[in-house]
Amino acid sequence: MKGVKREPARWIFSKELRDTTIIEEISDGDKIKSMFLTPLGSCGRRIFFAGKVTNVRNDEKSVRLTVSDPTGAFYLSFFERDFNQNVKMQIDKIEANQNVSVMGRVSHYKGEDGKIFFNINPELIYESDDSSINFWNMRTAYLCRRRIIGIKEAQRKPDITQNLLTASGLNPDEAEGILKAVKQYTNYDYSKFEEILLSLLANQEISQNISKAKDGIKAFLISQTEPLGIKYEDIIAELAKAGISQNEVDEALNLLGSEGEIFEVSLKRYRTV
Repeated sequence: MKGVKREPARWIFSKELRDTTIIEEISDGDKIKSMFLTPLGSCGRRIFFAGKVTNVRNDEKSVRLTVSDPTGAFYLSFFERDFNQNVKMQIDKIEANQNVSVMGRVSHYKGEDGKIFFNINPELIYESDDSSINFWNMRTAYLCRRRIIGIKEAQRKPDITQNLLTASGLNPDEAEGILKAVKQYTNYDYSKFEEILLSLLANQEISQNISKAKDGIKAFLISQTEPLGIKYEDIIAELAKAGISQNEVDEALNLLGSEGEIFEVSLKRYRTV
């Protein structure tokens, strides 16, 4: 329908979805929409993820895939009755041990013990190279780290508001989700998720230029006094003087964000934590 904004696809690791126990039922006219609310404050019905295909099962009615990321597995199902032939053609090209990127809608069901299980109905799936997978890992880790920092701030200050969280650098969507998660997941152990993020970062191969870019970015941000953060374009220009490419700066920014060294104050503006 013209004018209807499509719901964003959340970038999340499988663990974040697997640890989800809250489903919000939201009225949308005559319909009720089921929205997942994760412990890290991601809320929605659609996700984007990347990983390796570890299992493919076909029968006359469906195709089922298992896609593993560094934290666990996503389970995908495509049924012939869905009639989306573009997706069917994409899935037919996928084989075990391939790296893929997937965007899809999340569905869920409850087991007899009340545990929630999730399935992804793919809307887009394509083969990805190692650099794309690494970028997704780093970017997703960075987004997780941002939200965990916000959650800890909200836990430390129970009377904190959405406006105060956005003033600290989070966007309104992140701030709203964080406040919901802090209220709903009172006993969630965020330290375990942080351990996974640190392990993920430790296992990444960092080139000499990436390491150089990280040091250069930190030094440049520390040398500046702009309270609103330093523009992305200014960082690119500064690092170019040392022969660092834009792609290398992007990877370094993601790594620094994931490690909690820098913070995205607003869109494409950065400062040290």
